[in-house]
Amino acid sequence: MKSLWRHVPLSEVCDINPKEPGSTNPLDTVTFVPMSAVSDTEGRIAAPVLKPYTEVCDGLFVEYEYLVLCEYKSSVLRSDSKLSGKKNDVLEQIDEKFVVGDSKGRKGVAQFAESIRRILQGDAIMGLEPRKVRMIFPVMICLEHAMLCQGMSGYLNERFDRDNLKTGSTKVTPIFIIDVEHFEEIMPSIRDHNFSALLCDYYQTHMRRGHDQLVPFRRHNIPMLKDAPEGDDHKEKEFRRFFEELGVSLFPDHV
Repeated sequence: MKSLWRHVPLSEVCDINPKEPGSTNPLDTVTFVPMSAVSDTEGRIAAPVLKPYTEVCDGLFVEYEYLVLCEYKSSVLRSDSKLSGKKNDVLEQIDEKFVVGDSKGRKGVAQFAESIRRILQGDAIMGLEPRKVRMIFPVMICLEHAMLCQGMSGYLNERFDRDNLKTGSTKVTPIFIIDVEHFEEIMPSIRDHNFSALLCDYYQTHMRRGHDQLVPFRRHNIPMLKDAPEGDDHKEKEFRRFFEELGVSLFPDHV
């Protein structure tokens, strides 16, 4: 059967590494295309999502008068820099990937500062109804394990100018750093107790005056969870359900 598709150079059907537009309003609407929106049978974007060009954060927990802002960081530090023994090389990468950003945009600490500024000045935030905000918790969830080293959260918080973010009665906490594996592990407890309550409990016990985390943010380091039963592991349940359904689909005669 003759294919309906024809082969052409990639450059004829798309722009490769296009430059960002010169002037874009943060509230301009753009098309966001998650993988689930792309049809694997029709070869087209079946369900695009319209979003503002600049969103306030990667993840947002709204808990009464408390907001937990999450930035998910998949960036990692280069191995040659981490092993070089050259402090300035490592700091340059940390600043670029987790503090200030680069020519493409803000990263990490700078992202938090801009997001919180927008919330406090009353900007319309998609998915967030107007509300009185008593406290904002910025949380950076990292793939890079080096970001858990003692002193790292203190360094980020030194670069986080909370004094310029004070507005009315709303308080902004120091930045918390969590590694992605233990963030997933603690999700059942977040559901049962609220993320903000866990962060407050951890802060009072394990963050010193310089806002440096003395121990990693993990379940056994949160006092209120010490004697609490562990919640159901929904991630494990979903994995088991997926593979059970996959087995039925692939081997129906053996189930």
